[in-house]
Amino acid sequence: ELDAVIDVVGGDPLARSLPLVKRGGAVVTTVGPLDAAAVARGGLRATRMVMHRSADDLRELAGLVERGEVRPRSVRVMPLASAREAQELSQAGAGEKVVLMQT
Repeated sequence: ELDAVIDVVGGDPLARSLPLVKRGGAVVTTVGPLDAAAVARGGLRATRMVMHRSADDLRELAGLVERGEVRPRSVRVMPLASAREAQELSQAGAGEKVVLMQT
């Protein structure tokens, strides 16, 4: 169970992440409305955040990562030609974020 989810995609990935957050955990989205019923069922705290670019915020976030207070998920970089495999990994819940690169 996760303490928090920060969503920058929305849609189905956000809906699938809600059950992974433990009761009392937080969900933050930057892209759209949250399903109020699903949030209430899970006993979650939720908010929608509008982001503005800020070098100070980025430095603060980098500090949190460096101190181990925030642990980013692992990332797998794959060639664009492997888009099908990347989708299958995502559907299987492989636990990694996948970045596709045109090579």
